[in-house]
Parts: sequence; C-alpha cells; structure tokens
Amino acid sequence: MQRKELVQAWHQLAHWSLVNQRGQEESFQEVKLRQTLKTLHLQAEAAFLIGSIELKIVQNNLHTTTAIRQAILQVLHEQGYVIEAEEYKDQQRFRQYKLA
Repeated sequence: MQRKELVQAWHQLAHWSLVNQRGQEESFQEVKLRQTLKTLHLQAEAAFLIGSIELKIVQNNLHTTTAIRQAILQVLHEQGYVIEAEEYKDQQRFRQYKLA
C-alpha cells in the first residue's frame, strides 16, 4: 500500500461511525479520543503508583529485595489495588518456586 492510499484509507476511516453497546452512534474520532483518554488515565495512575512506591523506598531507606517487595505490596493495598496486590504476591511466590 502506497502512502497516498494509506492516507485516503485513514481519511475514510475518520468518517466512519459505529453503534456502541447502548445503541448510540459514535464516530471513529470519538472512539479514538475515548481510548486515548483511557490510556492517559492509566499512565497517570501508573506514574502515581510508581512515585508512591519510590517515596516509600526512599523514606524507609530500603535496600533489600524483600523489603522493597513488601513496600510495593503495602502501597498497592493502601491505594486500593487489592486484586493487583494479590496477583503481585502470586507472581513472587511463583518466582521463588521457580528458583528453588
């Protein structure tokens, strides 16, 4: 596909619309915008969690892997990410089992 064809296809796609789960018609641009906003929200959440974890590590002067893992679990629980904390714990158990 040549560049010109690709640009034409993109312009056609930009004018498409679809019917969402609620039966409402949405343009491709609206769907794309919503997905972009979701992505930005997730990135902001991740940045906040990373910052919180880093802060806990620095404030408590943590150096061991075990202490840092505990800090990660604590931050996840404090911020309401209980399911994610359990998944993280499971991953750590699996890694320990794999190394043994």
